Amino acid sequence: MPKFEIEYTEEQLKAVSSYVEDPLAWLQHAWNNKARKRTDAIIEETTDKRASKLSGIEKEQIVRDADIPTATQRREEEKQSEI
Repeated sequence: MPKFEIEYTEEQLKAVSSYVEDPLAWLQHAWNNKARKRTDAIIEETTDKRASKLSGIEKEQIVRDADIPTATQRREEEKQSEI
């Protein structure tokens, strides 16, 4: 499983720590929430299935098998279509 590393200043940590008790847990939750929303959107966009009716394993398989562009690829395609 890929891992990410982030850099932050002491001031940024202090600012975020004034908002949340555990900045790492907060980041993990934000990541998981965005991934869940995008997973559901991918399912709705690429299948005729309702994401809310599927198990986590089914959702993972659909995303794994989906032929979806990355955000960078989408931006490049949009630039090309503007020309």
